[in-house]
Amino acid sequence: MEARKSKVGIIIRTKNRPIFLKRALESVSSQTFSNWHIYIINDGGNAEELKPILQPYEKKFSEKITSINLPISYGRGGAMSLGIGVATEDYILIHDDDDTLEPLFLEKTVSYLDADKDDVFCGVTTSNYDVYEYVDGDRIITKEKTDTGGQKTGTLVDVSIYLSHIGVILPITFLFRRKLIDLSGNVNTNMQHYEDYDLFIRLIMRGEIGIIQDFLCSYHHREPTGTASDTSRHEKKFDYHLAYRNNVIRNAINNGDNLTDFQATFIHGKSINSHYTNQILNHMQVLGMSIIAMSKAISEIAAKIEKRNF
Repeated sequence: MEARKSKVGIIIRTKNRPIFLKRALESVSSQTFSNWHIYIINDGGNAEELKPILQPYEKKFSEKITSINLPISYGRGGAMSLGIGVATEDYILIHDDDDTLEPLFLEKTVSYLDADKDDVFCGVTTSNYDVYEYVDGDRIITKEKTDTGGQKTGTLVDVSIYLSHIGVILPITFLFRRKLIDLSGNVNTNMQHYEDYDLFIRLIMRGEIGIIQDFLCSYHHREPTGTASDTSRHEKKFDYHLAYRNNVIRNAINNGDNLTDFQATFIHGKSINSHYTNQILNHMQVLGMSIIAMSKAISEIAAKIEKRNF
């Protein structure tokens, strides 16, 4: 009898971070929804180091875990591309090895996409906790867990906001349809940062991203230590967020016919900003004059009171 295909493919990229991988595996194994398959992409890390971590999970979940050990590092983009390439499930989750899921994440996100019979949504994202932590030997110590920064509101991701790079969808928050990758293009393997943002921005061109406002996952932060436990944002010595935006503009301009559109967009944006800025300045000026008039009136009243007292 042919084995039933899993519903969700979970891509976990890792490299020499066994304590984080163990936590990530526990995060998935604790899900109330169990029809998943994990693809562990060991991106050039020590394969022997992972064996004691993987053994109990491979024994418990039998054929639900596929582990691929790369002899050299393919980088973030290459490892993600490989994981998505071997996955066959309807839905994909990019689960970075240092992030975690709440037990109901898959149950609620899968239910959301399953209910979309008209294929309106390319995926669904949730609110996330921010966890601040540090590594002490073989332990991960949590300093703070907050729900202030990762809260999402509304029902849909605003494409204009996302394109403006104001809102970024974290991979751990986002379950998406694998079939749309054939239409939008796979991961840019040349990108070692923002490869997920680049993929998601193309996916959002194929459908809406729904919002579940519940806090169903955690994005983990750590201060740089110069070790494998550092988060990827510490690997570059420059502002790679700005570098990505600069490169997008260069590519558009170098294509020739997009230059006018880009110029019009920036001019329009500057005009709108100037309009609202002038409105605010005018309101501030009126408010300032009112305050001056009020202060003058109060001074006159105080002077009259003082004169009467004498």
